[in-house]
Amino acid sequence: MKQILETFQLFKRFGRTVVLEGLNMSVPEGSIYGLLGPNGAGKSTTLQILMNIHQPTSGRAELFGRDSRSILPRDFTQIGYVSENQEMPEWMTVESFMAYL
Repeated sequence: MKQILETFQLFKRFGRTVVLEGLNMSVPEGSIYGLLGPNGAGKSTTLQILMNIHQPTSGRAELFGRDSRSILPRDFTQIGYVSENQEMPEWMTVESFMAYL
């Protein structure tokens, strides 16, 4: 089965703080996965590395079969990502927000 997302010994540090330590993960195409864990467990950081928002300290991540550091603009049409701090403008109705999305 084709893997749509994979990480290989993924490490991430912010200064002296280790956020990810040797993460190996594989998600087959067509499946649905959730990342669960307490605050600070590295869930958001993992997704941000996959989307090339952050670079790994070591190891690598692949998305759609290529290094996540070289994902293409067209790849983003296949990705749904909502960061943790999303706020809808107070003036916007739900209907206009959905139309915007």
